[in-house]
Amino acid sequence: MLVLKGIAGNPAALEITENLLGMRLAGMSFPIEKADTAELIRHQRLVLADNLFRLLHMQFPKEACQQIEESAGGIDTYLMGLISKGRIVGDVGISVQSGTILPNRDLIEAFIRQAAIAIDRKNADDSLLQSLIREQEQVRNLQFLSRTAMDFIKMGDSADIHRYIGDRLHELAPESIASVYSFDLARRETVLRAVSGDREQIERLWDALGANLLGLPCPVDQMPASGIDLSAKRVVESPSLHRSLFHQVPEDRCILAETLLGLGKGYIMGFSCRKGILGHILIQLTREGEITNRGAVEAFANQAGVALARRQTEDRLRRSESRFRDVVDSSPFPAVIIEGDGTYSFVNRRFTEMFGYTLEDIPTGREWFRRAFPDPEIRHEAIATWKADRERAGRGTPRPRTFSVRCKNGEEKAILFNPVELGDGTQYVTCEDITEERRAYWVLIDEIAELRRQLASQTL
Repeated sequence: MLVLKGIAGNPAALEITENLLGMRLAGMSFPIEKADTAELIRHQRLVLADNLFRLLHMQFPKEACQQIEESAGGIDTYLMGLISKGRIVGDVGISVQSGTILPNRDLIEAFIRQAAIAIDRKNADDSLLQSLIREQEQVRNLQFLSRTAMDFIKMGDSADIHRYIGDRLHELAPESIASVYSFDLARRETVLRAVSGDREQIERLWDALGANLLGLPCPVDQMPASGIDLSAKRVVESPSLHRSLFHQVPEDRCILAETLLGLGKGYIMGFSCRKGILGHILIQLTREGEITNRGAVEAFANQAGVALARRQTEDRLRRSESRFRDVVDSSPFPAVIIEGDGTYSFVNRRFTEMFGYTLEDIPTGREWFRRAFPDPEIRHEAIATWKADRERAGRGTPRPRTFSVRCKNGEEKAILFNPVELGDGTQYVTCEDITEERRAYWVLIDEIAELRRQLASQTL
């Protein structure tokens, strides 16, 4: 493909030519056949072409070319390839009035050869420059993605992850308004969570649309009507703002916003994972043209999808743990939760009522044994028994054991401990105060012993 980069000559003749052809010539593209390329390489000099139709690579009607030639009283056209290192980098066309001797032909051909070398060098320099620009862009993108990956890892539970995603998208596409949506599976709707961009432009957008759309829900069953596939793991162009908003805003309002803000194209991509869609992004350009850095946008959106999936999993885990702790705290039996590393993570109210110890008093197993078994010898025996029972029972099997322990107020109590090891190594221990039962047991034993002594004395 050849592109007409420059044209010079009689302005009046050029104007007549373009009027007859019906368009400007500069910037036009002309296909070139391999046979023509080979012919230009073979000659490497100015060759008289058949006619103007041939000079223009047969891209215009032959009749229009003949009309131009007739208006000029006949035209002789010459072609010469711009050849450098055996490769064609373009060609040169020269038109003169028919019958006119082309002046300085040798000098022109020498200049064309010289120009070919200069053009080839410039093309090589431009290619190198573009390669360096692409490499620099790749480095910037890698640095950006490395930074955002670390930000997601370090991000606290209270951080607004949707706002962070929107701000980073606007960083990748500065001339845009970036919106981030979440998907509520239970309610079957998508909700606008964050909008990033120029504050003034965003306010103008809300004014044109007639409302601030933050928090606006969109039923999932209306999304297919927009013709946008959120499951595609790539950025897709949206046909219009009306469709980008899934028909939730009147079309005339969307057209007004596009006109007043000079909005360009919109681009959408879903946050997808193995469990389905977690939400999506909308990048609405505030200029004409295409989105740049598309690859980085897609990579970051995929990265954000992973972070959102992890955030949802962590939220569910926290809710599950909270419910479990509520159940344990409401239990009528004293209970304690011990982590795999021996840390006491939770004691319920009944535990504190029975022993007097709070979680601050016994943050670890070591501290519990020190307080509950102040005698070193008894403590050592209790620890050894605890470890032996744990190794013998394994996970999921209760291992009841009675110990005499010291409470915070100094009182000794007989406690039936019933620990069980959960699947993740956590210990869940319930406690039962059997002090009175044990006291009654020993009283009964004493009474039986006394009765036996009395019986023995009567027999004698």
